[in-house]
Amino acid sequence: PVIIVPAYYTCPRLCGLVLNGVLTFLNNTELKLQDDFIVIAVSFDPADTVESAKSHAQALRSAISEKQNSAGWQFFVGTHDSSESLMRQIGYQYFAEGKDFSHSAAIAILTPEGVISQYFFGIEFPERDVRLALVEASRGGIGSILDHIMLYCFRFDPTKGKYTWAVFALLKVLGIVVLLSLSSLLFFLWRRYRQ
Repeated sequence: PVIIVPAYYTCPRLCGLVLNGVLTFLNNTELKLQDDFIVIAVSFDPADTVESAKSHAQALRSAISEKQNSAGWQFFVGTHDSSESLMRQIGYQYFAEGKDFSHSAAIAILTPEGVISQYFFGIEFPERDVRLALVEASRGGIGSILDHIMLYCFRFDPTKGKYTWAVFALLKVLGIVVLLSLSSLLFFLWRRYRQ
């Protein structure tokens, strides 16, 4: 899976906070950057240069935990047309306001096939929620057994922007546990009665 981070590197406010939020996620997750997923920061400002992308890449990569492969976080710039096309394809809107841009704070999670799986809005990206989104986007390709069990019991709630309990799935799991417990108890009592 891929995390796309729309940001422009000369942004005086919001983009730096979003990039730092992604950095915090990377430093807290057990998933492996480069092996399990990659992060692509893409500037939508055609005035951004390769040098500004390199500068941000160097600063942010140097702050990534040693347990992560910082090469899995790429920084790109593009022409006006290519940036606009990509942002439109991922549903990200921004508006030029002089030399700055009015835009939201968000990241997009894409499947390996390039299909948008989820969005996260804001400047903080809770490790559990983004990790589960990446596991879900991978369709079983990454994550622990516990992650997959959690995905069975949790569903992403776009109104809350996080994973919440899937009540019916939880009831199914509890029903199976009760059924197995009762079956075991009855078997134990039957064996005892026969002796």
